[in-house]
Formats: sequence, structure tokens, C-alpha cells
Amino acid sequence: QEVNKFVRNSIFQLIVQLSIGILMSLFIFLFSHYIIKLLFGNTYLASVDILKRLAIRPFIKFGNFGLGAILTSSKKQDIRTKIMISSAIINFLLNLILVKTIGLDGAIISYIISELFLLISYSYFSINILRKKV
Repeated sequence: QEVNKFVRNSIFQLIVQLSIGILMSLFIFLFSHYIIKLLFGNTYLASVDILKRLAIRPFIKFGNFGLGAILTSSKKQDIRTKIMISSAIINFLLNLILVKTIGLDGAIISYIISELFLLISYSYFSINILRKKV
């Protein structure tokens, strides 16, 4: 009974966090022009495209928070830590290669790839944990 409650709560939490993340990502993408203009003025309007390319970040981050919480609450912090270290190494290496060759776009690509690595890795281990608890 307690195990099923954990699984239900974990799935509910993840759905809520991903929903908030996707809404925030959509908002940032759709209103990036107004966000930049409101916060920084017309001088920084050239950065609207950058903000749009990074708009997926809240969706990925909120997913990572929820999945990371499943790992931590299941006493799998060691796995979470190894994944985070791997993601940092991937980000560092991709930045070395991509920033040098394609500049700012390389930084954006390496950031998104390393965050997606976190999301996919957390998903894999979290799904396995939840399946074992059912």
C-alpha cells in the first residue's frame, strides 16, 4: 500500500512539474520579444533569438527536478550524482569543441545536449525504480 502511494505520488509530481515546465517553455518562446524588451529594453532585442532557442530549458529542468527527486527519495543519490557528473563532463567537452567552432550556438547546443542527457538518464533509472516498486 505504501509502495503504491509512493509510485502514485511520484507520477503525479512528475506530471505536474512537466506540465508547468512546458507551459513556461511555451510562454518564454511565444513572448520572448516582450520579455527581453520589458527586462532589458530595445538595446537587447537581438538576444530574442537566443532566448527562443533556450526556451526548452524549463521543460527539461522541471522534468529533471521530478525525476531526480524520485532517485533521491529512493535512496539512489549515488546514481544521481554519477549522472550529474557525467552530464557536467559532457557539457564541458562539448563546449570545448562546439564553442570554438560555432560560437554561441555551440554553447546552446552543448547545454541542451547535457540537459537532455540528464533527462534521459534520470528517466531510465526512475522508470526502473518505479517498476520494481509496483
